[in-house]
Amino acid sequence: LEFRRVLFRSLIFRELKEYKESLAAYSKAILLKPNYAEAYNNKGITNRYFEKYQDSLNDYSKAIEINPKYAEAYNNRSIIYLFKKEFKRAYNDCCSAIELNSIYPEAYYNRGKVSMEVGQLDRAVLDFNLAINLKKNYSHAYYSRGMVFFILKKYKDSINDFSTAIKLDKEFQHSRSEEHTSEL
Repeated sequence: LEFRRVLFRSLIFRELKEYKESLAAYSKAILLKPNYAEAYNNKGITNRYFEKYQDSLNDYSKAIEINPKYAEAYNNRSIIYLFKKEFKRAYNDCCSAIELNSIYPEAYYNRGKVSMEVGQLDRAVLDFNLAINLKKNYSHAYYSRGMVFFILKKYKDSINDFSTAIKLDKEFQHSRSEEHTSEL
């Protein structure tokens, strides 16, 4: 009962963007139940908000060590590897996540981001297509595919994807306009 209460508090704090409190609650949850992979995964997400990438990486790795079939932890770790520009590791973790859950749009999206970063644009488009097919309202996938189409000088396709991204997420127009394309 104590563990569930602490875990619930950590989730609430994170949703309220009170990350310091969330991190403390996840740490307490891990002390109460050290083999609960989801607590490490969620602690990793919270550490990412503080840009504590090595701590996040350690948390995701611990979650995977506890539960090697935890697709979300592989996907989340791939994001950290992408931030660190460890593209091969990021790509491999995306593939592991997809192997464990073939209908995981975020894993296809992140693999597409890795492919985009290393210049494998056709592969990136394929992964963004898969992400969009699995999650029709995936504005970030439309935006990223639009970026690839722009690079490939497929301007009509690019404009269509950017327009779709904005229609799906009105804030997208403002929040993504200043962002560097390599960010998630």
